[in-house]
Amino acid sequence: MWSYTDAVMREEALKMLTKQAKTKDTCKEEVKRARYLACVTSAGRLRYDDDKVRWLTLEALHQGFNHFKMKVGPNVESDLNRGKVTRSIIDDPANLPKGRTPRAGAASKERTRGQRGMYL
Repeated sequence: MWSYTDAVMREEALKMLTKQAKTKDTCKEEVKRARYLACVTSAGRLRYDDDKVRWLTLEALHQGFNHFKMKVGPNVESDLNRGKVTRSIIDDPANLPKGRTPRAGAASKERTRGQRGMYL
């Protein structure tokens, strides 16, 4: 059976993490500044009611996510409804976090990209 100690001993791992902890805030700011692409799946789970999909989508949007992934299943009507709910949230400029503006060139030929540059 494999163990983490097969690759790195506990003391060595702690030393590495402690050393990197000094640059944690700088790395976080770089990720925010560069707006690295990120995908969230929590809002697109099967069997969530509309209110939960709305809440989770808004939460992810305000955390900075711009790609939203949705699970699909045997019920096409439910899938389409969750897609419409998600799209209504991510395409509404009123839901964008403060200080964040819609991407330029909102009209896109990409089928998954919406009016505000968010992807579903």
